[in-house]
Amino acid sequence: GALRVAAGGATTALPFGGLVVRVVDAGGRPGAGTLAGGAAAADGARLVDLADGVATVRYTPPDAPTVEHLVVQLDDGAGEGGVEVGRFRLAVRGG
Repeated sequence: GALRVAAGGATTALPFGGLVVRVVDAGGRPGAGTLAGGAAAADGARLVDLADGVATVRYTPPDAPTVEHLVVQLDDGAGEGGVEVGRFRLAVRGG
């Protein structure tokens, strides 16, 4: 599992397998689409646990055409994104 080491050398076990997922626009700002699943985190992000190697979220696109990105990061133990492990382009046609 993951481990956090504090400045004084103390360690704290972190939950294994947590991911932070968020939708951003081309400028890195929160996107127009929304995510569901897991627990709410800052700026519309979701904190999602892995179960048997799978994390599940639902993306609801905006009505207007746009291009957004789904950003996947490791949980830093505080429910915020740490190391980015993936970025996926979401092209929305509008509807």
